[in-house]
Amino acid sequence: MANNVAAEGAGFNVDTNIVQIYDRSGLVADLPLMSKREAAERIMQLVAERLDGAGGSGANVQPAWKAADADRDGERR
Repeated sequence: MANNVAAEGAGFNVDTNIVQIYDRSGLVADLPLMSKREAAERIMQLVAERLDGAGGSGANVQPAWKAADADRDGERR
């Protein structure tokens, strides 16, 4: 995973990133400028898809912040 810290609006001291995700074969995803939270969600989606493809249970993977938000809102028990 790479975060383009040289690009305007991405990197440190801002709430957005531009992310590239790689695997052994090369580039997997090239995420445009987006909030860090949205980038994290996209990364988790990619991980879940990869786990599903490997016979794992990735369908049930959700970002920890979503679970924490649900707990805080009383939606999850």
